[in-house]
Amino acid sequence: MKISSKITSFFIAVSLASFSSLLFADRDEDDDHDRVGRGQSEPFEMLIKFDIVGQPTGPGSFVVGGPGYATITTNSGAILDNKVPGLKVATLSNAQIQMTDPLNDPDGVVNFTCNPGSCNITLDDGSVLVSDGNLPLQGRMPMMYGTMKNNEGNLPVRILGCGGLTGIEGPMQGMVGSICFNGVFNVQDFFNGSTNPQLTGGSNCTITMHKPLPFPTM
Repeated sequence: MKISSKITSFFIAVSLASFSSLLFADRDEDDDHDRVGRGQSEPFEMLIKFDIVGQPTGPGSFVVGGPGYATITTNSGAILDNKVPGLKVATLSNAQIQMTDPLNDPDGVVNFTCNPGSCNITLDDGSVLVSDGNLPLQGRMPMMYGTMKNNEGNLPVRILGCGGLTGIEGPMQGMVGSICFNGVFNVQDFFNGSTNPQLTGGSNCTITMHKPLPFPTM
């Protein structure tokens, strides 16, 4: 049953990758409406699954980055774990994260912030989005929720949060919006006395962007 499920998930992923390629292969690169949002009405919305690795820069500080993939869902709305190389749509880089202490308190909540202007998301259309658009990109790691079952020897703990984004390059230049994430950080090293463990994990992120217009004069 498990093998059948994996095979089905694989073919779903491959089919979606092929469909995505066909759908956008002939789009006019000069048509901003097609390139930005690909036919959506504002706000333009994306659901991207990021794999992340963070290198320590000090106690509770990390520089985080990694690839982002178009998220695959079932007809029930469940998100699959499949990551298809052909569906890589974004790259996260230089996200400078600062966490509050203590990191090894199993009953607490670890708050973290991404430094303004440091969280860079480059999309496959050439757009570059940067935190934080005057809305701090902040998250929480609820240690009191415990860890989860994992087959890779990690201790994944939930992370959740939101913040603002600004488009600084490409078709989304001048746009503003937000990013909200639900995912995990693997925190096994936080409990072994290490003050600067490598940070790994992943997150499904919802990104929304729009062109800001002034409010009408009343």
